[in-house]
Amino acid sequence: MIDEVSFDELYLATRDRLIAQIYVFTSDETEARDLVQQAFERAWIHWRRVSKLADPEAWVRLVAFNLAKNHRRWRRHVSVQPVVPEKVSDPIADEQSLIEFGQALARVAPDQRRALILYHLVGLSVAEIAAEMSAPSGTVMSWLYRGRAQLAAELERLEAIDPEDSSDD
Repeated sequence: MIDEVSFDELYLATRDRLIAQIYVFTSDETEARDLVQQAFERAWIHWRRVSKLADPEAWVRLVAFNLAKNHRRWRRHVSVQPVVPEKVSDPIADEQSLIEFGQALARVAPDQRRALILYHLVGLSVAEIAAEMSAPSGTVMSWLYRGRAQLAAELERLEAIDPEDSSDD
């Protein structure tokens, strides 16, 4: 019989954290919740194998990121505004800052964005990210470097656009 208790424990312990990570990747809370749910559904289907892994959460996270990348591919032509999540593990100062951060991060290349999320939100090492993303450590370091640079440039660009400066004086 499948061990329902250990699956439930994994689900309850990691669901919100995974939703926050996928939200940062997609900039859409509803999409993040759906993708994480789908990843957990797949984990349940393969639970006998997944439960024996050293880190079942990493498996669910990998599936959720892959689903997010595939989902984004077929939705590229649709313009989606970021939705502020009800709850994020590591909240940014205020709602506007969170929206701007999400907009800036959405402009970072997907592999770089994912590496940034895994490094800064999840707390994985470069070697762990390399293993999870099936990439050499040097590539991960490059993604992190380039991703940070692009994110900083995007945040600067957004700060330069100050809606209060466009008054009708």
